[in-house]
This record gives sequence, C-alpha cells and structure tokens, in this order.
Amino acid sequence: MPVSDHLRLVIVFNHRYEANLAKLDAIYRERFPDIRYLMPFYQGSRPDVTPVYESSAQFQGYFAQAAHALIDPAVSHYAFIADDQLLNPAINARNLLERFGVGENEGCIENLNPLNNTSFQWPHMIGALFAWQYERFTLYRQEVPTPEEALARMTHHGVKFEDLTWRNLRGDHGWGRYEGWRGALKLMACKKGRIKLPYPMVWTYADLVIVPRESIRRFCHLCGVFAAMRLWVEVAIPTALALSCDRITQMLLTGHKGLQMWSPAEVEELERKADRQVSRAFEVAGNQYLYIHPIKLSKWSV
Repeated sequence: MPVSDHLRLVIVFNHRYEANLAKLDAIYRERFPDIRYLMPFYQGSRPDVTPVYESSAQFQGYFAQAAHALIDPAVSHYAFIADDQLLNPAINARNLLERFGVGENEGCIENLNPLNNTSFQWPHMIGALFAWQYERFTLYRQEVPTPEEALARMTHHGVKFEDLTWRNLRGDHGWGRYEGWRGALKLMACKKGRIKLPYPMVWTYADLVIVPRESIRRFCHLCGVFAAMRLWVEVAIPTALALSCDRITQMLLTGHKGLQMWSPAEVEELERKADRQVSRAFEVAGNQYLYIHPIKLSKWSV
C-alpha cells in the first residue's frame, strides 16, 4: 500500500470561521478521506473539528493543543495547510507526497532560512531574539535541545549560521523600518556590531508543513514550547520541524512551488479574473502551482 494512503490532511484556521467548513468539505472531502480541522474557540459538535486556544501569531500552539486528537499510529504523514490556502485540484491523498517531492519518513516545508540571513527591518526579528532571553514564566530550556544539539541538527540539514552584524540593519525586503528598528540599532551598538544568535533558528513561510509519523510527537511538543515562549510562528514551525525530522524536503530547493500573494492588489486581481469561482482559480493562476495563498473563501463560490 502506498505510504500516501495514510496521509491526514489538517486544515488550520487562524480564526473562527465556521461558515467555511462546508466550503472546505466540498473542496477536499472527495480527494482526502482523512481530514481534521483546527479552529480557535470552536464550540460546535463536529468530531472532526478540534477547538484550540491560542493567538494566530503563534498558531504553532494549535498543534500541541490538538495533538491528542490528531496523532494516530496508522497515519504516516500529516499535511498541515492554512484554511485560506487552496491546494491544486490535481492533488489528493494518494499523490500529495509525490507532488511535493516528499519521501518516506521525510518532512516538508518551503525552506530552512537561517535567521541571520534576514534583516532587522523584518518586524519579528527582535522578538525572535528576545524570546530566548526570558524564562520567568516559561521554563523552556529543559524542553528543547541544547544550543549545541540544535546546531548539530541544523548542520545535518545543511543550514549554516553566522553572527548578526551591521549588515542585518540593511536590506530592502519591502517591510520598511517598523517602530522597533531604532531599538535594533541601539542593540547592535551595545553589542559593538556583532550579536550571536541565542539559539539556532530558521524562518520561512509556514502555512504549509508536512510532518512524518516518526517526528509528529516531537514536532507538536516543540511547537507548544515555542508558543509558550511567544516565538513568532514563521520562526517556530520551521525550527521545530528541523529539530524533529531527520530528513526535510525544502520546496525552494526542489523546484516545487506555490503561488503566494502578498499584496491586496494581487489578491483582488486573481479574484476578478477567476470571477471568485474556486474551480477557476488554478486555470487563471497557473496549473504549475501546488497551492495558492491566500484564498479568502468567504468571498469565493465553491
């Protein structure tokens, strides 16, 4: 039996949008026999929907809270996708792993980008550093690998780290200088232009992640710890995956790609061209994409 027959699709809501459950059922139920939903503050009676209680900024915490309802020894891979992310209609439970280039016992995420490769202009950079400086309310050190162990795991995945320097204050990433940028400038000055990362961290787009059976418990545990530390989700999920899996497929390295739209104008253009019909989304965007994000289903017809 192909390993992908045991795949569980887990659809993750950022907020409580119960009206979209029926739409997601219509889109995926025939292609994925095994679907679970994670929804903040859900109070309904559907057994396939697990209520979670966490900020969407740390939605990695959903995975830890729902682990008891998600983990099943019969499931070989768990594919977590966002509720506003649309998978290519040609993808189903039998071929998802193949389409994403994922092998047996492998995880998958867009990439593992070392935190030192980004700029302090990214508004979550400072928070990622400070999350490791405080343990007044969260005794996290005993729950995560030591920095030396984590570095060895990251090296195993081909990730190399450097200190943060003045160059990390530069960079045109389209984010602009948010209000904490001056604090970053002062911090760099206090550290004489060089800051060692407090822990090996990677970051990336985290609205799609695939976790193998061998790693799911460790992954969920670390996600829960990182949520308690208030680590930003796009740092927490890839870091947890790297520390949990022996092998990871990085989509940017394999050529597998999705369409990510970061401006309202891009989103509106796709909505207009597809006439807000889910059946036309990939016809307009391009069938080469494995997924499209975001698709605000409340505006679309299924």
